[in-house]
Amino acid sequence: MKILNCCKLNLMQLRIQPKYLLVFVYFVIHTWRYIHPYKEFAIASGLKVAPWLLVGLVRHQNWYMFFMMAYLLLICDAPFLSRQQQFVLLRSGKINWLAGQILYLAVLSALVTLLTWVLSVVALLPEVDWTTQWGAAIQTASRYPEAYSVTPQYTIIGYALKNMTGMGATLWALLMQFLVGLFLGELVLVCNLWSKRGLGIGISAAMLFFSLTVAQYAGSKGYVKRLVYISPLSWMDLAKTGDTAVGQPPLWYCITMLLILIVGFAVFALRNIHKHSLDMYKE
Repeated sequence: MKILNCCKLNLMQLRIQPKYLLVFVYFVIHTWRYIHPYKEFAIASGLKVAPWLLVGLVRHQNWYMFFMMAYLLLICDAPFLSRQQQFVLLRSGKINWLAGQILYLAVLSALVTLLTWVLSVVALLPEVDWTTQWGAAIQTASRYPEAYSVTPQYTIIGYALKNMTGMGATLWALLMQFLVGLFLGELVLVCNLWSKRGLGIGISAAMLFFSLTVAQYAGSKGYVKRLVYISPLSWMDLAKTGDTAVGQPPLWYCITMLLILIVGFAVFALRNIHKHSLDMYKE
């Protein structure tokens, strides 16, 4: 109960701190910008669009980069120390308080992940085909992008179209987005507690730009394309994972490594928090 209360206190900040509203509005505008062309494509072609465009959206570098930067803004001050939390810390104890912060990071990552999918569907309304498959519109736009006067800015990778259903691929993208978000949150939390503030965000930003570099060499030959194995932020993109025949990391590798990192950071933080002095007045 103490852990839940610590998490609830942070959730209350969602309607108080202006940065959350700012990021929400940004998500709405940014997602609509990249989803709306598919709605125009649906109108031009007369085909409804299945609600599985998130798989293609996460591989669009412009959407992906600015989305991740906005998410880093939400977690930059983890573990969210403030003067008012000194009373919560005294009542709950360090371990329960920190566990509450980690739980909040998980909830925040889940909310942001769900929001991205919901916005991608809302932007298509009413041109939505409620099917578990990819649907005719996505298939046509991905295989014959020049067939109509309206051309979407991105398509679904052929590997996903051939080997996965639209719902299955989207669930995978959502799962990986959630795990990557939680991993980044814990990374920032650990760095902010046991090193200089700003180091965690610096490392996370470096990982973001490294994933963009990995994307540039994803189709290269030789060992350079295997950089994706050490780029967790690249694992949301099915264009860079799953197809072991071309040297991509298998899906089990991506989820296993992220779970190891998440559990490892959480265990390290909880086992060592009693050694750390939490001075709320300096925050």
